Amino acid sequence: MDAKGACDHLSGFNIMGRYLIVLYFSPSKQTKKSDLASKEAELAEMKAKYGEA
Repeated sequence: MDAKGACDHLSGFNIMGRYLIVLYFSPSKQTKKSDLASKEAELAEMKAKYGEA
């Protein structure tokens, strides 16, 4: 639960003009692969939410 909390609260946090990306290992999600377009959309959403530097 601590890893999930850190991922939820720190991912996308802006430090000195850079955004943190917090990941943790989950065996059940290891087999699923996401495509690049969905990751780019997620990043754009984070930038819009937290403001782009």
